Amino acid sequence: MSTQSTVDSGATEQTWQEIRQLVDEIVQLSRRDLSTDEFYQELLSRVVSALAGLGGVAWTFRDGGQIQLQSQVNLDRAGLINSEEKLQQHSQVLQSLIKSKEPMLLPPQSGGADELKNPTDLLLVLSPVMVEEEVTAIVEVFQRPDSRPQAQRGYLRFLHQMCTLAAEYHKNQQFQALRQRQALWSDFQEFTQKSHGSLDITQTAYTVANEGRRLIDSDRVSVAMKYGGRYKLEAISGQDTINRRSNTVRLLQTLIKRAMKAGEPLWYLGDAKDIPPQIEKALQSYLDESHTRALVIFPLEQQVKSKTPDGNVEKKERPKIIGALVIEQFDDVRIDDSKRQRIDTVRQHASIAMENSITYNSLFLLPLWRLLGKATWFIKGRTLPKTLIVVTLIVAAVLALIYVPYDFELEAKGALQPETRREIFAGMQGDVEDVKVKHGSFVDEGDVLVELRNRELERQIGALEGEIETISKKIESIAGRLPAMTNPVERSQLEAEREEARMEMANLVSQRKMMMEQQEDLVIRSPLAGEVTTWEVDKLLTARPVQRGNFLMTVAKLDGNWVLEVYMPEDRMGYVMEAHNDPEIKKDAKVTFMLATEAGTEYEGTIKSIARASEVHEEHGNCVRMVVEIDETELPALRPGAGVSAKVYCGKKPIGFVYLHDLWEFIQSRILWRL
Repeated sequence: MSTQSTVDSGATEQTWQEIRQLVDEIVQLSRRDLSTDEFYQELLSRVVSALAGLGGVAWTFRDGGQIQLQSQVNLDRAGLINSEEKLQQHSQVLQSLIKSKEPMLLPPQSGGADELKNPTDLLLVLSPVMVEEEVTAIVEVFQRPDSRPQAQRGYLRFLHQMCTLAAEYHKNQQFQALRQRQALWSDFQEFTQKSHGSLDITQTAYTVANEGRRLIDSDRVSVAMKYGGRYKLEAISGQDTINRRSNTVRLLQTLIKRAMKAGEPLWYLGDAKDIPPQIEKALQSYLDESHTRALVIFPLEQQVKSKTPDGNVEKKERPKIIGALVIEQFDDVRIDDSKRQRIDTVRQHASIAMENSITYNSLFLLPLWRLLGKATWFIKGRTLPKTLIVVTLIVAAVLALIYVPYDFELEAKGALQPETRREIFAGMQGDVEDVKVKHGSFVDEGDVLVELRNRELERQIGALEGEIETISKKIESIAGRLPAMTNPVERSQLEAEREEARMEMANLVSQRKMMMEQQEDLVIRSPLAGEVTTWEVDKLLTARPVQRGNFLMTVAKLDGNWVLEVYMPEDRMGYVMEAHNDPEIKKDAKVTFMLATEAGTEYEGTIKSIARASEVHEEHGNCVRMVVEIDETELPALRPGAGVSAKVYCGKKPIGFVYLHDLWEFIQSRILWRL
């Protein structure tokens, strides 16, 4: 007897250990991140095994409240699958359990006309999974019909306890779903704030692309905007810049253009059989280049409203496509319902954000309004007095520029020159044979400066002298023959020849005289008494060939009067002549100048004459030469050609015109003239 008790006690202890182990396993299952199907499959297999049942079923509910089979073990043993009537009766059992919310036992083939019927030949053990007093699922175990009543009640209690543990799984799932939903809403809120945080088109597009990729949890998101009939990628997630020459970018823009012509979203999830032919070719080209496995292109739309003829009620028209949202995945072709919802949310907010950016940037004179908007701080709070002071000063400065008179002086370059000077030029073509002077040589009027030699002229003179000698001998011969001539006719012919020879002789003598005069021109003489001012004139001219009119040197009277030659630019002569023709200004027409060698010391002179024509100066360009009388006694040692910076007085003008007339002339000549 004692041995039997020991065996029963050991078996009971082993059973309790198995039950505790099973409970621990169910508790661990409820805490794991399993899908509903995986959890109930694991739960059923353990419960059926622990109860030594024939099979079991886990029932859950769809969103509409309809009962659905979640998991099963040996469902075919119950004989419910092939009988619609049995399924209907079994469904009534489940509905009754949902209402009663209590576990139940149904013997095989039990129930009368008005009672619940067990249409199977097995014992049904059912228990609800209760979460917050609502039936979340039903666990059903099929048992042998010949079990004892005490064992049946044990089955029911055990199953009820397991369902209580299963309820923890649903609570954990609800808690995780709540956390995920909260995190998702937080992500939605962050995406919404960032996507609507800017009105710049490019910045908004980059925000939508980068934040949208994070929210959708895809590999890449791109935003393209519509410009006329083409689509241009504005942003690609993860990229700061877009390479417009890239094949991938160009192919994607082509694909977007083709897809948006249909006005509907394009879904490619690994199978292109439902893609229209006009899009499929562009899609395949892009897929070959980018290796994308899943791609979605959504149109970004702008809601268009118009008024009815009565002008009171607005009606919505077909949305206008303003761009496209592109979502890509490189590893997985699946896009579940949750991701589809996130994609739709991103699309809606992206459409609104891009529409707002486009509307804002299309405002007339937007940069001006933006500047004015930023400038409002000048008139707020403590800055108002400072602003008024600054505005007053600016207004005062502007009025001063317009109304305050100031000396209007035009600057020009010039040079000091002796008033009496001559520039020596070559009168004939030739080679310089001899230079009689040097730099600084003093010469009198008529002194030889340069001797030229023209070999061609010498040859021509020699030839003329030969011809003259020949004609002279011919005349002498005719004169010797005339006395012996008795025939009147022959005598008359001979006299005619003599007269012709005399005329030819006179012509040749005249030519020789002209050539001799030309030869005299080869000797260059000084037209006045003075000093040679050309630097190293001997080295400059020796053995040099010159042409008629070439400059040779300058001779100047340095001990005479000196003048200032001012080379006024041609485009400033209008102001000078206007002042020169005004008697009031002309009498005070002074010229202030400063020597290049004495910066800071100013001298004055008066305008003596102004050239009537402009000339092209090799250093100063197109200019008009002005001669200014000066007092040379005030100046230090004078040098011909000494550089001078001069200011020509042109009367009184507003101070703004004095300092800004060059700018005004530039605007007139370079801008207004071309309009």
